[in-house]
Amino acid sequence: MKLNRKKLYFFCIMKQLFPFLVVLLLFIGCKKQETLVISEDDLEQTEQELQLENDQFLVEKEVVTEVKPLEKELIYVHVCGYVLNPGIYALEKDSRIYQAVEAAGGYLPQAAKDYLNQAKILMDEEKVVVYSRKEVEGFAEEELTESVYYGEPTVTDLSKNDSNLNLVNINEADLEELMTLPGIGESRAQLILEYRENTGEFQSIEEIQQVNGIKEGLFEKLKDKITIR
Repeated sequence: MKLNRKKLYFFCIMKQLFPFLVVLLLFIGCKKQETLVISEDDLEQTEQELQLENDQFLVEKEVVTEVKPLEKELIYVHVCGYVLNPGIYALEKDSRIYQAVEAAGGYLPQAAKDYLNQAKILMDEEKVVVYSRKEVEGFAEEELTESVYYGEPTVTDLSKNDSNLNLVNINEADLEELMTLPGIGESRAQLILEYRENTGEFQSIEEIQQVNGIKEGLFEKLKDKITIR
């Protein structure tokens, strides 16, 4: 009898708890299903990202970018004189004289190395002349500082300097020196001196035509023989 009462009592309790158990089981089942669905979405997104990265990698691997080296601009320079191998050399743009000499094999023992501005930047079609020490000693001191090829006097410059030595400076010449000019006698030389004294120094050789007795015809004979300094 006692056993039946216990069973009856357990059955009653279970009957009352049954709805709650059912609800609890349903709630747990829904949570599991939701968790499973979220995990599948995350997995699918991850697979898509991996696939995208793989595709990009393959594309980058297939595309070959050809990088061409920059072509260096060249200049051509003529190196001559007291160097081992005179000639025309191709050098990089903005090269300097010392590099041109090195390309030509370097200086010969008798070369006047200090005569050149070795740091000077070269231009295309330029000429570098390396003189000997003996040749440099023969150049005038003024020509050493006023050079065309970095200290090299040209034939034109030398002839010009020689001509200048023979010109009469009409701003400084005295009576006798003026009389050495063609067509200038004592009287005209005196007029030049008077003009210079009254007006001041000549500003150009053409101004000498303002002196009485010196017109265009006589000036044509004088213009290559006079100068102002």
